[in-house]
Amino acid sequence: MPDIHFSIFVAMFFFLGGSCLLNLHQRYQQRQRDLPQRESYLSTAGLTEPACDSCGAMDLHEFGLLHGTDDRRIVTCTACKKQLYQFRRESAADNSDWAKIGDPNE
Repeated sequence: MPDIHFSIFVAMFFFLGGSCLLNLHQRYQQRQRDLPQRESYLSTAGLTEPACDSCGAMDLHEFGLLHGTDDRRIVTCTACKKQLYQFRRESAADNSDWAKIGDPNE
């Protein structure tokens, strides 16, 4: 067996494991960015108001793409957990906590 220190094996394990996790996270984020816009989703699914096209549930959950107050929102079905569409929140800059940081009027 070659004289490779155990610490090199540990470092390589963490480096390769971290790069695999980062790759998985980036692919998950890209799938969210590739979701159709709300209008496109509704017209493709033949719906007049937002609902899940798989299970028909009307109970939907939205969250920010990068953080909770992000104006780019991802909508998923709460029943089957399918990612449905994305949209941009218009008044996010006015209502977000991030916009209030450093505001002298607060």
